[in-house]
Parts: sequence; C-alpha cells; structure tokens
Amino acid sequence: MGLKATGREIHPTRIETAAAPGVPDVMLCDERGHFHLIELKCTAANAVRLSPHQVSFLIRHEHASVWIAVKRDGAKGKTLFLFSGSDAIAVAERGIDGAEPRGVFDYPVIWNDFFQLVAPIA
Repeated sequence: MGLKATGREIHPTRIETAAAPGVPDVMLCDERGHFHLIELKCTAANAVRLSPHQVSFLIRHEHASVWIAVKRDGAKGKTLFLFSGSDAIAVAERGIDGAEPRGVFDYPVIWNDFFQLVAPIA
C-alpha cells in the first residue's frame, strides 16, 4: 500500500542537503498543515549510524515532531522501527536495541499505522 492508498493528505518532501548537515531526510506536511521530520536509516543488524550532526539536530528539536525510521533488512525479513528524535543518543550509541521504538512494522508496512504515530489525526 502506497501513500495515496492511506487516504491521508500527507505531502512528503525530500530535504536532505549538504548545506545544512544534520537536517532529517524527509519533511511531511499533514492535513492540518503540521510538519514532521524523519531521518531515514538502513541496517542489516542492530547498529544505526547517526552522525553527530544528526544526533544534535534531533535532540535540539526533540520537542517537535522529529523521528528516526530505521529499516532493518535481516535474515528473517524486513522490519521498520520508528523512534522518537529524543531517542537519538541511545539509538546512535546502542542501535535498535538502545531505545524502545514507538512503532515496529513488518513488511509490507501498514502505512496508516505508521502515519498515525508520526502524524496522528485528531
């Protein structure tokens, strides 16, 4: 199921740029006009490589809707872990096991469930 199939009015914009190190990869604008920033990561195991700039951004903005989405492509299949930006230090230091994920999604991801955590409908 893709973004259109969710029935949500969420507009993603890829914003990764070298001009502003640490800024998350994707910005979402939801139906209410609220913005949500998501850092995208992939791993084959537990480790998650977050740069010091990324950790700094996520922690500085932890009061906002900032997230870390980690896709683990393991031997038993793909899983998507969603962490709050406030967990950036723990995830950077100890990987997926470093913090309690806000959501865990097996593939294929049910995107409505993912977006309900990132951009809840009031």
